[in-house]
Amino acid sequence: MALAAVRAPHLAQKDGGVVTPAKIERIVRNGVQVWQGGMAVADANGHLVPAGNANGTTQVLGRFEDSVLGDGTLRARVEAGCLWFNNSGTSIAVANLYDACYAVDDEAVHLSDSGGTRARAGIIVDIDATLGVCVLMSPYLFVGGDKAVIQSRARTYGHADLTAAAFTQAINLGAALPATAMILGYRIQLNEVFAGGAIATMDMQIGDDTNDDDSLCAASDMFTGSALLALDWVQGTRGVQPNGPPTGTQLQVLFTATVANVDQATTGEVDVEVFYQDIPSFL
Repeated sequence: MALAAVRAPHLAQKDGGVVTPAKIERIVRNGVQVWQGGMAVADANGHLVPAGNANGTTQVLGRFEDSVLGDGTLRARVEAGCLWFNNSGTSIAVANLYDACYAVDDEAVHLSDSGGTRARAGIIVDIDATLGVCVLMSPYLFVGGDKAVIQSRARTYGHADLTAAAFTQAINLGAALPATAMILGYRIQLNEVFAGGAIATMDMQIGDDTNDDDSLCAASDMFTGSALLALDWVQGTRGVQPNGPPTGTQLQVLFTATVANVDQATTGEVDVEVFYQDIPSFL
């Protein structure tokens, strides 16, 4: 729901977070109320309005530093940075860190752009059950469009996620990639080896659900961790395939056990992140 009063300042700034040194001051549209702490966008004339306004641009500029009822001359200050806003519909989860998010109104963000009708708020940098979503926002963040931003799909998989009474189980890695996505690489961190029951080995590979289930990562050892350099980060091959997996498909992580089914695992946790850019064709 849109603001009807001043938003508490302590909800605005992420302590110790990255702050983009960008401040602007512009005229508030005549007859429009803006509230301190709300998200700001500009209309076609460059006048400030609250995010969520149908006449706003596609990019959130930052957070209002003033509460102003516009008369055609009054101005308001807007500051960018790492800022907390409400998690609309709890649509944003830890798996969405470093993805873009979108303004539902001037105090809430959502993972979906609702068919391109919502302004881009910024990049998700933190999530808290009480504070909501911390968003890195700046008027310059999407210069040239969000196509220039390196994005990722990330998730932590634990033994409790392995529920298949079978030797293999494929689990999605976030939402499907855009149709014009190019894979840049990946990284893995094995926090705890997977073991339990009669399982003799456990491998994990990363690919897509359509053509190639190990197009990014083939059979990394989750049972002893020997393939992960003593449980350390592993950087995937840069530019995996010239154009990454088939575009617009769903990334998946495939777990494979031997001797016993994967659901017998009683220990195990691994972090997986795949980096990509959304790059349109110029043909």
